[in-house]
Amino acid sequence: MDWVSNDLDSQRRRGGGVLSSKQLLELTGVSRATLNNYIALGLLPRPTVKHPGGDAKAPRLGYFDHSAVELIRQVGELKRQGRSMAEIRQLIGQSKPSLRLTPLAILVADLQDSSRIRAELPPQEYFELLNEFWALNAPILRRLQAMPTKHPGDGLASFFLPQTDGVDHRFRAVTCAVALREAMVDLSSGWRRRKNWFNDLLLNIALHAGEEWLGEGQSAGGPEPWLLGEALEQTARLAGFARDGAIWSSKALIAGLPDPERRRLRYGVRRCAPSGTSTLVPETYAQLARLMDLDSLNNQGLAPVATLPITEIVALLPGPAE
Repeated sequence: MDWVSNDLDSQRRRGGGVLSSKQLLELTGVSRATLNNYIALGLLPRPTVKHPGGDAKAPRLGYFDHSAVELIRQVGELKRQGRSMAEIRQLIGQSKPSLRLTPLAILVADLQDSSRIRAELPPQEYFELLNEFWALNAPILRRLQAMPTKHPGDGLASFFLPQTDGVDHRFRAVTCAVALREAMVDLSSGWRRRKNWFNDLLLNIALHAGEEWLGEGQSAGGPEPWLLGEALEQTARLAGFARDGAIWSSKALIAGLPDPERRRLRYGVRRCAPSGTSTLVPETYAQLARLMDLDSLNNQGLAPVATLPITEIVALLPGPAE
């Protein structure tokens, strides 16, 4: 690790006592997703987020104390020894992360008609489908720093925390939703050719933002971050409302986006025109209860989110550098 020591001394001379997240990643070689996971698990203290050099126009970055380099090196060494994350935290002397209320964005995605698809496919092929689903989507989730949480069915649930790279966590969730929808088109086409059937594999996606209690729970693989609160439950119910591969978002998430990111979205609510055709009214919201009848609202278990203002995300326009 001499190269780390030499680089660290150089960074100290230039950085005045702290390291930006970018510098920390370069010095340690870990991915940003791994760095964020260490923070969530309490292995590293949360960074101080600020504009570099005091320039308010520059994207905000997270800054760490130089001791983070040695902590990450210790974690890597213990992992190579086969230690679990619970053992690692105990061995390096970090305290267990406390339950905290934190801002986040949540994504829940349901495979539409999963029960019917499960019934129509042989068990082996259904497992192959699920494995392909995860193989296709896992790189997207990692790239956009999604943190998994529990999902009750054949789908996925993830949350996005404010991170150290200056990209808004709500916009990261939107980008992830659009990428998952595009990936599902390819998966559906492949299975239609394979089975010569007419089923479309559709991923119904819901997005929400707010504050949630973030703590830690135990799983077979060791400690993992858990969410506790209403935001996750509301997002899961909204995913149950979505149909035909749509992306529905709460007003809280869209309204919280920075202006440049929000201007890249095409969103709105479809209304019935006098001619009987459905027309998208752009940049509008509707309470969920106004989009379905009362019986359907109650039968689908959506009454708890009846007054939630929502909108459908239709498209995400390319950014300046894309």
